[in-house]
Amino acid sequence: MSQRIARSSTVWLVATLLLVSAPLFPVLPFAVIGTVIFCVFWRYRQLRGRCGEASTWLKVLLVVFCSVSIYIEFKTLVGLAAGASVLVAACSMKLLELKAVRDTWIIMLLSFFIVVTGLLFSQSLLMAGYLLVVLVVIVSAMTGLHYRSDRRGLGFVFRRGAILSAQALPMMLILFLLVPRIPPLWSVPMPERDATTGVSDSMSPGDIARLSQSDRLAFRATFDGKVPPPEQRYWRGIVMSHFDGRTWSQEDHDKLAVRRDITEDGLVRWYPTPSWYEVDKGVEPEYRYDIILEPTSQSWLFSLGPAWEAIEDTGVTRNYRLIPRNPVDFRMAYQLESRKRQPNDQDLPTWMAELNLRLPYDGDREARAYGEALSKQFDADPVKITNALLEQFRTQPFYYTLRPPLLGANTIDEFLFSTRQGFCSHYAGAFVFVMRAAGIPARVVAGYQGGEYKPDDSVIQVRQFDAHAWAEIWVPEKGWLRVDPTAAVSPERVREGLEEAVSGEGSFLSGRPFSPVRFRHVDLLNKMRLSWENLEYQWQRRVLGYNHESQETLFRRLFGGRDMYQTLAIVLASATALFLMVMSAVLLWPGRKKRTAVEKLYDRFCRKMARKGFERHLGEGPVAYGQRIAESAPELAADAVMFTEYYASCQYGKGAMNKPDTIQRLKVALSNV
Repeated sequence: MSQRIARSSTVWLVATLLLVSAPLFPVLPFAVIGTVIFCVFWRYRQLRGRCGEASTWLKVLLVVFCSVSIYIEFKTLVGLAAGASVLVAACSMKLLELKAVRDTWIIMLLSFFIVVTGLLFSQSLLMAGYLLVVLVVIVSAMTGLHYRSDRRGLGFVFRRGAILSAQALPMMLILFLLVPRIPPLWSVPMPERDATTGVSDSMSPGDIARLSQSDRLAFRATFDGKVPPPEQRYWRGIVMSHFDGRTWSQEDHDKLAVRRDITEDGLVRWYPTPSWYEVDKGVEPEYRYDIILEPTSQSWLFSLGPAWEAIEDTGVTRNYRLIPRNPVDFRMAYQLESRKRQPNDQDLPTWMAELNLRLPYDGDREARAYGEALSKQFDADPVKITNALLEQFRTQPFYYTLRPPLLGANTIDEFLFSTRQGFCSHYAGAFVFVMRAAGIPARVVAGYQGGEYKPDDSVIQVRQFDAHAWAEIWVPEKGWLRVDPTAAVSPERVREGLEEAVSGEGSFLSGRPFSPVRFRHVDLLNKMRLSWENLEYQWQRRVLGYNHESQETLFRRLFGGRDMYQTLAIVLASATALFLMVMSAVLLWPGRKKRTAVEKLYDRFCRKMARKGFERHLGEGPVAYGQRIAESAPELAADAVMFTEYYASCQYGKGAMNKPDTIQRLKVALSNV
């Protein structure tokens, strides 16, 4: 452990450090990235003999500099991103005091931890494949440390590392399938600066338009059986009832909870089903589907239409949306059923009616007057008022665009009576405002609409540019009904998606000119994209989604109704014993060792002499064997002694193996015997 390391081993160490750190560069502070580059450059100059060892004050200065920079960036040294930064900085600074083999082992062990840290930030198939290659490189680097000279090339060392890594794959598969899939004792939340929020809990003019410029995946929904048509793909997530004159947002549940007229579980009901809504179990679900939701760091889930019942580890709110117990900091999978609503949800609580009729004290006077006029004209009939307002959107010069003009203080008035250009949030917000002015309880709903359907897997893939907002109104004896004002202005947005709706203005993903989604009309590129996305989907569902339920299903299929944990222990012990037996047989199998060309020639000599009656005795050395042949057969004495002595010199002497004519001389001697 105290011997000095070879130059080739240092190259492996530097390559390993750069490879394990590269995936973390997007979350590392610039100071840490600069430290990595500086330490690698310093080690390179040391190898070239252009600088000496780093002084103590330089190393102390780097430690202080990195610590202060990380704390300024993250306001802590122990969070996920902060901890990864500390780990990378410590590993890179170890290059400055790299003197002996024991120092290299520290870098290797730290590299394994950094690889695991990379998986906490991304669990995609591409990242997993990259880190698998990095693991092979780390094992190869550890293998290279055992060679005292630079005679072994990088290719040889990498092959040895790949073989060692491949030998671990069977055990890895056994552990993955058989080790009990229990929840973690703790979880590390995703840092806010790295979260992909998607649809947020508030909506101002321009918010959804920004999401419409992102092609990032929001979630995947896999259907068991029937798949909804495009016009029914409303993925409900957020309900916004508060309007301050410019921004729609969720009502503060903590404030609502102190009201005396909200009884029982009037706001949120955790699993099981809420008492204020009974689901008729005798009615078959209209749709059954699984959702794999990407991390959002937010506390809401998405469902196809209103969520009528809670699922395990979630709650259902009084406005029919699902909320998890903890923010979605990691990819989350859950199963839902979509049922047709029963007609017994007909009573609107007083507090909810007040909440969904509330308007700002002042502002948007024209829109208020317009709503009051519609109420008088149609005797406060919510259906007739809705139809009249949608007809205005349909027949008047309203336009759907992602590039609307800016609005001033009275956003609703300016949009309805002046600009008349906007996207879904403009139309949904204006519609709800007018309905409330007409005395009809209404609210804004935000989520996603549409999604790309893949019939081969019955999967609907929803991206951020599918973000959408619509409205819900209260109709006596019918309950809350969905109304999408955008569909009246731009039916293409609902039937065919955002790309078709804005095809004339060229604003679809205008900020991402090289996005693969933009080339869906190119058959070859689209097939390549779909194939890759299918691989990613199978990776998420089969591997990342392999949880306790999946393991139970696998064991029931293989072993029937036996106790899972008892069967698991037996199978795991048997599989481990079988693996160890196979590996022992491979390692100890006679003749497994690869024989050199010299050894093969000696085997041929022994077989040739055995045919002449001189079989080699067990444990007899080559020189003694040759002398015995010479004593018994004088005609073979010269050649036999010469062959065996030369073989012994090649096999056990110094330098003889490096002579280029070794094999040829042995072949000549063998032919003369």
